[in-house]
Amino acid sequence: METRHVQELLQNPLVAGCILPKKLSLGQAKGVQFTGRIVPISNCTDPLKLQELYYIEYPIGRTINGELWVITLEMAKLTDSTLGFGKKLNWLRVRTEKPVPYR
Repeated sequence: METRHVQELLQNPLVAGCILPKKLSLGQAKGVQFTGRIVPISNCTDPLKLQELYYIEYPIGRTINGELWVITLEMAKLTDSTLGFGKKLNWLRVRTEKPVPYR
């Protein structure tokens, strides 16, 4: 929690990322891009339940020292050329209220 990255995340929890296969082949583009907000799992409503769900999927995580974090997605875009050339599926969170900044 004392690292520069964590301190910056606590100041500004906005994140972005992408997930791509290790090997890309021409005409077979596939991947996900996303944006969201990240917080330590301890800041969530039910951290023990979230932690247990994570460890059920990744039991090796119990052996690694560190803190779990949660990303609440704001936008996700799937690109999958196997569905048709340049096919993109977009998802956007619809909010009825303005998001509360994490502090």
